[in-house]
Formats: sequence, C-alpha cells, structure tokens
Amino acid sequence: MADTIDFACSVNGEYRRLRVRSDQRLIDVLRNDLRLTGTKEGCGKGECGACTVIVDGQAVDSCLMLAYQADGAAIETIEGLSQGDRLHPLQEAFVEHGASQCGICIPGMIMAAKAYLDQAEAPPSVDQVRGALAGNLCRCTGYSKIFTAVSRMAPSSPPPAGSTPLTGTVPRRATRPAQAIAAARDQAGLRRRFAMTVGLLTASSSHSSSAQVKRPTASSSARNRRVNSSRWATSAAAYRC
Repeated sequence: MADTIDFACSVNGEYRRLRVRSDQRLIDVLRNDLRLTGTKEGCGKGECGACTVIVDGQAVDSCLMLAYQADGAAIETIEGLSQGDRLHPLQEAFVEHGASQCGICIPGMIMAAKAYLDQAEAPPSVDQVRGALAGNLCRCTGYSKIFTAVSRMAPSSPPPAGSTPLTGTVPRRATRPAQAIAAARDQAGLRRRFAMTVGLLTASSSHSSSAQVKRPTASSSARNRRVNSSRWATSAAAYRC
C-alpha cells in the first residue's frame, strides 16, 4: 500500500491542507477529494489537455502530476474563474463566439488560454492562440471558434477589487513541476510523430516492393462504408451519454 503524505497548497485562492497517497494524481485529489469536477480526465496520458489546470501560473496536465508535487503551489481550476453568477471575461468570450462545446475539453481549453493570456503583453493573433492551445484537443469542432474567442481577448489585468484574496500562508517546499510537465508533453508529441513517420515509411516500402496494387472491389468498399458508419454511430452514442 502506498504511503501517505501531508501537503498544503492554495486552490482557487483558498488554503488547503491535505493528506494523500504518494501515488495519487492531482486530478484525483481535485475531483474526488475536493469535488472540483470541472476538471475532466480525457486520455490520462497528458496528450489531450482536458485536465489542464494552472499551477503557479503555468498550464499543467493534472493527470501527469502527482498531488504531493503541488505542495506549496497556487492552483487554479475552472471553478475559480467566475465570481458568483458573473462569468470570467474569457468564459463570456467562449459563450459569445459559440466556442463552448460538450464540456469535456472546454474547461482545459479555457484554463490553457487563461495561462497564456496572463503572460501575454499584447492581444494575441489567431496563430499565436493556435500555438498556445496546441496541447489541447477537441473532438467536437474545427477549433476556429475557440481560436477566435481567445484572440479577441486582451491580456489579463490584475484581479478586480472585491475578488477572493488568497488566505493563509502556504509553505513552499516542493520544486515547481511546470517544466517537467511541459517536457513530458513534448516527449509524448515526439513519440506520436515518430510513430506516424515509421508507419508512413513502412507503408511506402510495402507499396514500392509490390508489383501490383490490389484495387478494392465494389463489395469491399460497401462493406467498409458499413463498418465506418457503425463505428461513427457507436462513437456518437457514447458522447451523448
């Protein structure tokens, strides 16, 4: 059985002291212990970005980060953006431009966008937003409305008067994990690109060594269309659930 570790952090401006297992991920603590279920788990491998939260100002995949690594850190989740019934300007921009989709990837999109805007010095271009959100995937849309919503935002300003202050003093003992998380995401992207390259080279080699390419028959094409239609219907039904 894993050991337990005590650690302290601030979550959405509120001081928290928690006892967690040494193998417990940050997303598990946020969702299960603190009941902050706005943070979603998609792939669990740091590839989709659905679980993105902000740790000490940096966008972090919470499925890749162990909870105790956030000792002494300031954590922001999607629940901390709004003030009562008043949405954050970035959330309002997503609504205004129709960028909100199914609710699985959008919280991570918004948190990644906020982390970028907090450090931007000028209103971003669409290309800059595209690069900032490159680690966040969405299966519902073509991304254009998301990029438009974020690009219309001005760089973040200091918190408005009356916003919830940070309460308590958080002891800072842990090393900030943002660079390690970013490196893990980059390595995952390199592995995907390497696998795609190997697959293309293998397919090209097989094609060149073959004397004749077998063309699909009408019956096999129809069968493939039926199989693809069935897969699409199954996938659509799963997302509706």
